[in-house]
Amino acid sequence: MHSTTEQKEYGQRQSVPGPASEVAMQRVQDIFRQKNDFLRWSKYIENRFDQLNNLERGWDSYDASPIRYTTAKFVGDMLEALYFDGLKTPVIAPLKSGGIQLEWHRGEDCLEIEVERPNFANCYICIEADDIEDEFRIKSDFSKIREMLKQLM
Repeated sequence: MHSTTEQKEYGQRQSVPGPASEVAMQRVQDIFRQKNDFLRWSKYIENRFDQLNNLERGWDSYDASPIRYTTAKFVGDMLEALYFDGLKTPVIAPLKSGGIQLEWHRGEDCLEIEVERPNFANCYICIEADDIEDEFRIKSDFSKIREMLKQLM
């Protein structure tokens, strides 16, 4: 059982804003900001995918293939898995093979991912300040890319 003083203090904490309520309010504001950032980010991705899905054979004035639905779905799932607060939107470009290329840049540093088909992506990263330059292939585990994106941002 609480003493009268503890009950009074507890009651005051409930009715008078203090450090705990300020922290809680800040956390709620952060959650809304993060959600809004994600919604803006995902809306950009959705709009870009709509543009890519409208490409027809020969979109490059030669014989480029349209973007394959399965590849677009895989890239969409990958982007969702890669997202973290503060992640910039990537450059999303079609490949003549029907695949999709993703690029993030920060000055001279970059991370590029070419997705030819689901579970087949070639990655290149260069972060000069950390002396990182690497090429690798991924299938479905995006954790290495996510960590590298965090370094890049």
